[in-house]
Amino acid sequence: APNGELVFADDNGAPPISFVDHDGVYKGIMKDYMNEMAIELGVDIVEKPCDFDDALLALQNNQSDFCSMMINDERKEYLVFSDPIYPLRSVLVQKKSTNYQLKDLNGLRVATQQGDFANDYMKKQYPGAKLVYVSNIREALGLLTLGNVDMVVGDEPVISYYIEQSGLNESMYILGK
Repeated sequence: APNGELVFADDNGAPPISFVDHDGVYKGIMKDYMNEMAIELGVDIVEKPCDFDDALLALQNNQSDFCSMMINDERKEYLVFSDPIYPLRSVLVQKKSTNYQLKDLNGLRVATQQGDFANDYMKKQYPGAKLVYVSNIREALGLLTLGNVDMVVGDEPVISYYIEQSGLNESMYILGK
């Protein structure tokens, strides 16, 4: 890394994990973790928040040194992973007015973040599902609210954050992991 710095590209729209607030400040659990890691390693860590798919591209193009993500078979082919630093699961959310089950996923429109870990899983397990790619979970929940998709798949804490923040608790149902 130039000047002894490490460059960390990360998702800018995944609160409470990692996000840029309304003042343009990068915040979240990963920001706190990077601060601690910089102290422990004795190096500066430069954070580059961006859309998650751009963070993946920055890593692949040697424009960053590392990124926060879940491991899957495809990513293992070209990336090296540390031990996990926190547990995370993906969930599906739908409107309470619908009653979809996992068996219904083939044929449904499912909004998902571009580059997300869940995409590979969905393609393999539910090849008939129509994946609708978005920049972040807030956008995905907007599509669900408008009825433009039937479900949203994504990281549980991020989905829970946006449901709570948007006051959608009474109208949304998390189906399961």
